[in-house]
Amino acid sequence: MTRSLRLPGALVAAVAVLTACSGIPTDSSPQVVGTVGAAPVLEQPAASPPPNADPRRIVTEFLAANAADDAHHNGARQYLTPEAKNRWSDSMVTVLDDLQVGLADRTKNIPVSGQLVGQVDAAGAYVPSLQGDGSGIGGAPYAQTFHLVKVRGQWRIDSPLQNGVIVTGTQFQQYQQRVLYFFDLSERTLVPDPRYSSITDPGQLASWLLARLSDGPRDMLQNAVRTELPAPADSDPGQASITLGDGLPTGRPSRIAIPGAAQLDGATRDRLAAQLALTLGQVPAIGAMQIIDGGRAVDVPAAGGTRFTADEFSGYTEPLDLLPTLYYVDDGAVFTEGGTRLPGRLGSGAYHLTSVAVASPRTGADVLVAGASGPPEDSWLWVGSVRTGLHRTSVHGWLSRPAWSPAGQDLWVGDGANLYEVSRQGVATQVETYGVAGRTNGRITAVRLSPEGSRIALVLTSSGANSQLLIGAVVRGTNALHIDGLTSISPQAIAIKDVAWNDPLKLFAIGQDVATGDAGIYELESDGSLWSARGTGNLPQAPDSLTVSYRVPASVAAGSTVWKQRGGSWTSLHGGETPGVNPVYGE
Repeated sequence: MTRSLRLPGALVAAVAVLTACSGIPTDSSPQVVGTVGAAPVLEQPAASPPPNADPRRIVTEFLAANAADDAHHNGARQYLTPEAKNRWSDSMVTVLDDLQVGLADRTKNIPVSGQLVGQVDAAGAYVPSLQGDGSGIGGAPYAQTFHLVKVRGQWRIDSPLQNGVIVTGTQFQQYQQRVLYFFDLSERTLVPDPRYSSITDPGQLASWLLARLSDGPRDMLQNAVRTELPAPADSDPGQASITLGDGLPTGRPSRIAIPGAAQLDGATRDRLAAQLALTLGQVPAIGAMQIIDGGRAVDVPAAGGTRFTADEFSGYTEPLDLLPTLYYVDDGAVFTEGGTRLPGRLGSGAYHLTSVAVASPRTGADVLVAGASGPPEDSWLWVGSVRTGLHRTSVHGWLSRPAWSPAGQDLWVGDGANLYEVSRQGVATQVETYGVAGRTNGRITAVRLSPEGSRIALVLTSSGANSQLLIGAVVRGTNALHIDGLTSISPQAIAIKDVAWNDPLKLFAIGQDVATGDAGIYELESDGSLWSARGTGNLPQAPDSLTVSYRVPASVAAGSTVWKQRGGSWTSLHGGETPGVNPVYGE
């Protein structure tokens, strides 16, 4: 087995994803990627500052207390002077690796340092910090100095603190992932927007989720999704609020006050109920729900009355195909997992394909197929179906593997530095890609659309830099199609080769340690948090392509053979070795 890469401990996969739509393969146990560096932070903070504690112990226990499950951090505030209490904001969370507390100098200044690997902003959105410092860890250096003074004979922290709570990767375990749901621009599918919070009290958590939903999506999704919550009128600026019921589907419902909801048309009320149900349904104490406007329950046509539950709207997030078919390419021909060739020229190898993408549209029996042929730097894109065969398109160059959007709405492929959207008929349109600092540059070596099609994962290789994994939003505007907010979410310690969506919230990726060249298979959240390593087991070589889908095992190609994840290791599809490349699940 290859050596595990040393990633920041803050990226360790320690938080359980609580959403019902999670589809992590269950036949392989994750392998932790790295550990938090030695840190003199107590796991259990004292109930109050210990009497006559020296300055370094006060700082150490403040850091433990500020990470505790305390909604208002009242315990941590006891370690501060009255002035420092008033200055400190605990609205953000800073996640560090290798947290170290230094020694006090003569003026009672104590340095605290570590590697900044991510932050949770005031809205609960995780933002990775991946600017390297040459250490190979991937996080930027972090430092803060604590100044202490005596208050009534006891040392207390008096310096202005940087905004936010400071936690290690281990302490980040208590921040549970929650999900906000917004509709895609077609208003047919709900798009997840993951957030983190340490709140566990049902009433506080429900209010927090509703407030975040009212605030709207994270910046990356602003132009790619929409919300059905009505904007407050100037004459009625009332805010949304919730009163919990008894938690039973048939009992007293939770009442969600949404000013203006009664004025919405029936279809919009249905979608509003879906957003609320899937978002608030994560709170264990919530069973049946009602939307309240002006003191009266609002009718939801899809529910046949005013009461509804999360189960009634699960279709907005469930995948179309719960058991997708696995395909792969061998000697130019396309095979299914069982070793059966596709009919006609696709199965005979007549197109000399090196990669394939397959999709089943919502209507019609024909299966859509696309593929690339030719050497990597001089490939042609082919598009068609099993019934009609393929025809060559105008897309030609250094191509990535093609990928269909859900149900074959359209096809996506990277061509050098360009990204193309291709119709079922093979008409190609170049898609502009915009990162947080403007247009992106580099060769696109992997493309994968999220299960609902509103987000895209790209592997981008820039000149003189490692291949990085980026996530962006697909904006299908009335006049143009483009990608918004592309953001790197992979540590600089890893050069990424390929990526696949496991479910709407989770990704798999393959890559290698930049320093050693060791291969790795990784599982991560779509916001760049909680990286963990999956074993490479008995693979004959480093994997070079990857596929995974909802509630099915991952599959990789390694050394021109195809392998599937089983029982914590990798086995050939048909016993012995199965020749083939570029496995892919139908989309």
